[in-house]
Amino acid sequence: MHLMQYEIEIPPGYDIRKRIEVRGHSTDDYPDLGLKAYCITDTHYSPFYFWRQPGGMNQFLFRDGGFQHIVNDFGRPPVQHWMGQDFRRGPAAKARTATRRTSPYPPADPANDAERPGLFASATGIDPRGWQFVEFTLWEDEPPADAEGVRYEIGHLSIPELGKL
Repeated sequence: MHLMQYEIEIPPGYDIRKRIEVRGHSTDDYPDLGLKAYCITDTHYSPFYFWRQPGGMNQFLFRDGGFQHIVNDFGRPPVQHWMGQDFRRGPAAKARTATRRTSPYPPADPANDAERPGLFASATGIDPRGWQFVEFTLWEDEPPADAEGVRYEIGHLSIPELGKL
């Protein structure tokens, strides 16, 4: 598994929710994609991907034009990438919010709460270039008060190969 995220500052007046509504379904059956969360904050669009293998990620970034839509509309953002370490599916049936927590590797307290109420899914990864640990967690509703990190609204969730992660 490979984890990937890029972040784009939303231009003033730009309707990112409309963009997601129109284009979000384009990844609903994307090969090798376990999950894509179309994440939004008040100021940024920050989609997060759980790729089953690098072939699908490479196809998306370099060959089929999927990422080219972002490049055409916003320029080429840096793409963060982590080697996937763990994936857990929780009991929730849907996801409306997410959290991303980063810390130096090794993490002081890696989470292991797959059975936590409201948890849809969680994945962890490591970027060995800077020895950064990431934990990305999707929640059915609002994240719990003790959930650390950046909080996102999920505008759309694509899960074409979730069961294969």
